[in-house]
Amino acid sequence: MIRSLNFSLTNRCPAQCLFCPANRGQGPQQDLTAELVHKILDEASAPSFPFHVETFQVSENGDALLNKDFLPILRLIREHFPQAWVCIFSNFYLLTRDVAETIFKEKLIQHFNMNLDGHDAASYYAMKKLPLERVLENVHGFLEVRKQRAPETPFTVWVVPAVEYVDAIRKNLHVEPSRLADRKVAPSSFNQVVERFRSEFGSDVEFKHVQPHGWAERQLVDPNEKQQEYACPNIARIENECFIAPNGDWYACCYDSQQELIIGNLAKSTLLELHESPKRRSIIESLKGRRWQEIGRPCNTVKACHSMS
Repeated sequence: MIRSLNFSLTNRCPAQCLFCPANRGQGPQQDLTAELVHKILDEASAPSFPFHVETFQVSENGDALLNKDFLPILRLIREHFPQAWVCIFSNFYLLTRDVAETIFKEKLIQHFNMNLDGHDAASYYAMKKLPLERVLENVHGFLEVRKQRAPETPFTVWVVPAVEYVDAIRKNLHVEPSRLADRKVAPSSFNQVVERFRSEFGSDVEFKHVQPHGWAERQLVDPNEKQQEYACPNIARIENECFIAPNGDWYACCYDSQQELIIGNLAKSTLLELHESPKRRSIIESLKGRRWQEIGRPCNTVKACHSMS
């Protein structure tokens, strides 16, 4: 089953989030091309394609707005799938008012999400190493355009305070977060973020308190440690969704930040060929059987894939 196509439009990102893997995007910098997206969409929208693709995620493992074909790719999705639900996660560092105006005018995205992990400039910078002032300028421009053009469009703010993240990693993995050494964590909390921005953003904006995950610290988890008590938390998504890397690889899931567990390449094969491939079936069977050592990286550190309190 393929119900969702999740595109990693780039492996680059201007942020350095405490909760994101430090080694993500350190290899060759790549952007997914509009030509390859066109090929994939042609197949997925063909009458003969046996599955109904309902949703698209355009911001897996990188800042989609760094891709020069960001808007053309959104237009391709809308052209091929006029009724599909398109979702984006953004830090809003690059999502300017002009970009928002184009997106709303052409109805290119149906759900916007952002991480806002601090209530002031110091706590926000401690988590993301981005200037809060520029981010808020873009958010305010976005909200004005949203109010004018489509006020019913969902906008969700996800909050992972840096203090909570550091405490959870220390408590559960017994290590220091890999990106902690070069920054000073400023106190902040979910309630402080909501109190600061609720009236500023509007009562219809949803705020969500996110439990920390350990995937950014995967390299600090011993792959030889017994982890049979842990199930794959993303198995339902892996069975029903396709995650596409900038080079066209179909990779396991969004927690595979280095895109190491590869089913095949969509520049060389079709969606259906890879969906029905023995390799995909074998990966899913191994995940369900918790055969972590057999699978190898990144699943042999499945402990890091789980939320932590």
